[in-house]
Amino acid sequence: MNLSGKIKKVNKQEAGAYLLLILLFIVSFVLYGFIADYVLFYQEKDSLFIFSTNYLQTFLDRPGGLLEYSGDFLTTFYYKKILGAFLLSMIIFLIVFYIQKIVSSLSQSKIFHFLPIAVGGVLILLQSDYHFEAYTHIGVLIVVSLFYYTIRYSSKLKGFFPVIIFPILFYLIGGFALIYGIMVIFWIAITAEIRKKILLPIAFLIEIITVVFVSKEYLFYITQHDILLAPLPFFSESGILKPVILLVLLLAIIPLAKFLKPIKIEKKKFANAFFRFGLPLLVLTGIISGITKNINQNNIGFFKVEKMYFDNQLGEMIRYNQRNPSSNLIVNYYNNLALSETGQLCSRMFSFPQNSNYNPLFLTWETKVEIFKRGGYFYYNLGLINEAHRWAYEAMVMNGYTPEIMKMLIKTDLINGNFNTAEKYINILKRTIYYRDDALYYERMLNDNALLAKDKELGSKKQIKLEDDFFILSKEPEANIDYVLHADSLNKIALEYKFANLMLKNDVESIIKLLPSLEKCGYSAIPKHIDEAVTAYKLLNVGEVPELKKLKISVDAEQRFSSYYQVFRQYNNNLAAAKQTLSRNFSNTYWYYVFYK
Repeated sequence: MNLSGKIKKVNKQEAGAYLLLILLFIVSFVLYGFIADYVLFYQEKDSLFIFSTNYLQTFLDRPGGLLEYSGDFLTTFYYKKILGAFLLSMIIFLIVFYIQKIVSSLSQSKIFHFLPIAVGGVLILLQSDYHFEAYTHIGVLIVVSLFYYTIRYSSKLKGFFPVIIFPILFYLIGGFALIYGIMVIFWIAITAEIRKKILLPIAFLIEIITVVFVSKEYLFYITQHDILLAPLPFFSESGILKPVILLVLLLAIIPLAKFLKPIKIEKKKFANAFFRFGLPLLVLTGIISGITKNINQNNIGFFKVEKMYFDNQLGEMIRYNQRNPSSNLIVNYYNNLALSETGQLCSRMFSFPQNSNYNPLFLTWETKVEIFKRGGYFYYNLGLINEAHRWAYEAMVMNGYTPEIMKMLIKTDLINGNFNTAEKYINILKRTIYYRDDALYYERMLNDNALLAKDKELGSKKQIKLEDDFFILSKEPEANIDYVLHADSLNKIALEYKFANLMLKNDVESIIKLLPSLEKCGYSAIPKHIDEAVTAYKLLNVGEVPELKKLKISVDAEQRFSSYYQVFRQYNNNLAAAKQTLSRNFSNTYWYYVFYK
């Protein structure tokens, strides 16, 4: 083959390799930009990058802290899901690109050409766990790019570069530096002269051990486990991340490509194509299959609901939940919050799943950050502003600064008139990229109660805020509803929560006793589900219903209950037999809930 032909062949092979990289990029971008975008949403809401010296200093006290700092910076851009997916996918693309360059430079054999795609695929798979943080990708990129330049310029650097760079690298990226060290040791053992094959790896290993020992004993006050592995993500909320072990092994064996020599079968056109393209595609297909299984549809729905609640898209969220009913406690908690805030709790709550085994109206105090982050919205909605602030503050202590926690702290301090404290939190939020406008908006309300009163959300919360403090029972949220009503009997939100809680417990006697409160609060009609409870109580002759001055049981409720009861009687009062027929027209009623809760 002449020189021109060889060049064309090389160009075709390179083009094919780059097509695989582009395919991997597209898979990652589509996955995290459109399908599993909840991963980016969760991570962006779980951290807050602040442009300040104080914030930076919190990362300087440990090896790998600056890597975590860079990961938080990257996560900031997840606020825009398309931009976030692009940046994440580009980093994975660069990782695969460098590994491909390393493998090509070490060996002419095509057998290891699956390795770059395998590493990229494992990273995409790992990211499908929404606890898997962005700094891992940056750490891997630093390791493989540094190793590539180490072997490329090895003759000029005369082997001193890894020795010089390792202490600095260990401080910058922590446990990821150990992966680089393993790769360098393997590479030296394979490529060095015979007399250096043992001496150089041992010398470098001694340096690694020395750096780790000095760091642990004299420089940093952290555990032995953290000094060795942090911030390598071997564990997450869901337990050990086995793919991380696979990732580390794949990276560690990259230098072994030097051992591989082209075998005869590779010279055959079909075999060459298989090792270069077929095998990587098979690996990618297998990993995509694993990713598909790893994506949890429940998580997609859960975080979609949470996002709509944070964005105050309450009507859209309620419609989504009606189309996609969920048994998740927090989803139903958010939905009941939305129904309450839009004045529909006692008229539509049974259009959605309600479970008597756990109460989806509120969250009970637990020392779990996932509960602290969300439980305060119930108290904020009721007007218990101090308690909402306490939940947000506890969440900040446990989890650090996050966007929604900071906003809750600011709002509750503004409502309470604690302007100095609110200003402190506002100044923190002003040093962010995507929440600066929110901070500036809240800043205008400092020392301006008139402007605060005009705000639809804060003004309404300030109106129902209780001035009298009382002892909050965080582990008995329903008791706090009674305290609110005792202090402010005209609090409609608290009254509807009281009725809703009684209906969930099927305490009709208490519902009947509470009916006069509806007139006192100015209701023009009895909310649908309360109407249903009272109708059943009256028509079944359970007891006397108090005579109200303005409010009456609706004729519609009486007619619907008669139809409901007639169907039930047709099945000889057999609950199981009547269920399917009753569900067609009555699944969104209090009566159906009582029968089939």
